[in-house]
Amino acid sequence: MKQQIANFSVDVALIEELGQKLVPRKFTALSELIKNSYDADATIVKLSADSLEAGGTIVLSDNGTGISPDAFLRGFLRVATGLKRENRKSNRFERIMAGSKGIGRFAARMLSEVLEIETIWTDGKKNGFKPVGRLKAEIEWDKLNSKSKDLTDIQINYQVSANDLPKNTGTILTLRGLRDSWSEKDKKKLGYDIHFFRDSFRANKHKNSRKEMLNEKEFEIECLGEFEGIEADVEDFYKEAWGVLKLGWDKNGNAKYELDPISFKKQKPNLNLEVLLDTTKTYPENFRPEGEIFLFTYEKEYRAGLLNTRDLQALGREYGGIRVYHNSFRVFPYGEPGDDWAGLTADAAKRRRDTQEMTKILSENYDFGDIELDKALLHIPSANRTFGQISVWEDTTPDLEIMISREGFIANENFSHLIDWVRRGVHWAAVVYYKWSSVYREEKEGRRLGNALIHAPTQFKEAISKIEIASSELRKLARERQIPDDVIAPVDEAIEDSKLRLMDTFATLMTWEAILRVLASRGLQLSAFAHEFRTSRQILDDSVAVLKGYASVLSKGSKKGFFEAIDWIEKASDRIGRQVESFLEPMANIKKERRRKRVFREVLESVVALYQGIAETMGVSIDLKEVDKNIRTVPMFTPELESVIGNLLSNAVKFSGKNGRIRLGTIGGKGSFFIENTGIEVDIKDSEKWFSPFESTSIPDEFLGTGTGLGLTIVRDIVNQYQAQISFRRPSQNYKTRIEVVFQ
Repeated sequence: MKQQIANFSVDVALIEELGQKLVPRKFTALSELIKNSYDADATIVKLSADSLEAGGTIVLSDNGTGISPDAFLRGFLRVATGLKRENRKSNRFERIMAGSKGIGRFAARMLSEVLEIETIWTDGKKNGFKPVGRLKAEIEWDKLNSKSKDLTDIQINYQVSANDLPKNTGTILTLRGLRDSWSEKDKKKLGYDIHFFRDSFRANKHKNSRKEMLNEKEFEIECLGEFEGIEADVEDFYKEAWGVLKLGWDKNGNAKYELDPISFKKQKPNLNLEVLLDTTKTYPENFRPEGEIFLFTYEKEYRAGLLNTRDLQALGREYGGIRVYHNSFRVFPYGEPGDDWAGLTADAAKRRRDTQEMTKILSENYDFGDIELDKALLHIPSANRTFGQISVWEDTTPDLEIMISREGFIANENFSHLIDWVRRGVHWAAVVYYKWSSVYREEKEGRRLGNALIHAPTQFKEAISKIEIASSELRKLARERQIPDDVIAPVDEAIEDSKLRLMDTFATLMTWEAILRVLASRGLQLSAFAHEFRTSRQILDDSVAVLKGYASVLSKGSKKGFFEAIDWIEKASDRIGRQVESFLEPMANIKKERRRKRVFREVLESVVALYQGIAETMGVSIDLKEVDKNIRTVPMFTPELESVIGNLLSNAVKFSGKNGRIRLGTIGGKGSFFIENTGIEVDIKDSEKWFSPFESTSIPDEFLGTGTGLGLTIVRDIVNQYQAQISFRRPSQNYKTRIEVVFQ
């Protein structure tokens, strides 16, 4: 048999696969071209467009060192060229090359039908980086679509000359014949991506932690024409952070976390703000990323106060997240809205087992002191309450490699290390924050007691004065009689404790008095709102009736969706309307209101209806199958029963988490019931504290808001008036938390 030789060939369709199909979005395609400018030692790239309609044109121009004929033939036109892998630093500024796979330029195919190239190149150091020639070329992508044609047979015409050269080198790429129109949303997204494309903290006047970057020439992207003014503005957002977490390494190669508490308004407690982890137990030598993460809280006393909570939440949804940079350039989709690559949102929603294990490892290297770890872990921020960047460099972390689609890293061991390294630092910061804020709260409580004494009535001040006189006389008598300190100390401590208890009781009464005034004021406002809603609902119903009149002009296919939307509006209006009327009824008849027995299921269903929409949005199911339809409550005020159920149900919805489950059922007679949910687990042994005023596990929720720390206190106060008991109990299988309300 005669031996023959065959060669691989490449079909021209590969260009379409590498460009239009492989690169997922517009800016990713543009970014590949911008990275080429960076690799060519440009200090500025100008991005402009006169029209962003389909068929329009985008122009990218830079002041880099250009593309020589040799680089054009062996680099630009060669698929998957190894030139950038062989020469990992640029000629002029010795930048680490952003590109490496030799396919990025084909991403231009997804944006336009034609790519025009005009470049003024230099021979580099040989002639002091002065221009030596001009190269022009044009690629009509769609003409390369000949099926079953070998890629090497495709001819690209180009011209080279050395006449009439300008003073400076550079490259102009013209993307002519845009395939799609750019919407305002597309432009806004481009502005967001440009702002975070490279070193986002450089834009905010924060130095990059890598020393080489401090001496490097600037690299800027200037937006002109249709792109002018699109860049994002995040200054108000990052200034609202309570602190900055810096992630790095010490001289011995140990992982090092540091906290800079930038927004604590009051005097900062003396806490250790640095922790080291022995990397021999955790991370390999070829893993050395660096990072800086701004951390946010919705508690007003621990932030700058430039924004209200709602605006801060909105900015968090838009800009929050931890972005990752490889060789100085952004790696998508890390840090995009809704992206939770480090698992922080999942940690914040549910205290996972590995969260406690991670914090246990940290506690071996950091003295957390006597704190409640479970409660501290509730302060782990979701991705929306972070704003940061992680920098990865191929010379210090070589085994983190970007996927060919330019979307994310290959999921290898070092990427798992990256997730672990970031989460561990953020968890440590959350525990320190809790410890920090706890000290602040204790100081604030001391001030509260002092203020209570200032505003106390004369009789109360006299009582405190008598206690202080008695304590002074006791110590004087002890000295005269030479009573040993160890004998008198317990008595003295008991007197001082009685004084503090009395002051605390009065301060609490003053707090409740203020709360009642606020609640009464809010009640009047809600009443006014409810009356206003009646009018608005009538307008809504009239508008729906008018809309129905237009149904006749719709096509048969459109009518179904139209009437489904109308039906949803009408049901939502009815549901809210029932709640408003149930609110107005006791307000209007407050003098007539009396305790009476109610069918428990009817009251329960009216309250559940109020939270049903929010529950559905969060994917939370509410099961009422175990609620007896015939059981009546003990005689009580209806609003009180609704308050008890509403507080417990809102907590259950909030802490069930996405796609959680809630189950309610009756226990015997007299309206005794239980409610249990999935999600966060409450330690029964330590559950009594949650009934104390202002003790809240709640973190701000997008739909349900921020807890006051009074819900369970009010609920217990109500049920105790009816000789009932409320307590946490062991939940059923597959549920995490259960509360029972039992009437005698």
